[in-house]
Amino acid sequence: MKTDFTKTLDSYAARHNQFRIVDAPPLHYLMVDGHGAPGGDSEYPDALATLHEEFIPKQGLRMTGKHHEIYFNDFRKVEASKLRTILRQPVERI
Repeated sequence: MKTDFTKTLDSYAARHNQFRIVDAPPLHYLMVDGHGAPGGDSEYPDALATLHEEFIPKQGLRMTGKHHEIYFNDFRKVEASKLRTILRQPVERI
């Protein structure tokens, strides 16, 4: 069963025109900045495989969850070659 943290954690309850201070747990991530459409670009699976199978183990790290993607553009309005995406992988030291 999936948990929707945007509904269960107060830190996700942003209010319009209201600044708040929230406590967030310390987390460690590897981040890769890329260009192009993640689902439609042949380099995307290769980048993930390199991150997961080569870079992470060589750095003495292990994955602690699924990677997620942060999109900086709206794919409906921006040409695929100009899309900007960050891949973020939670990790911890072994």
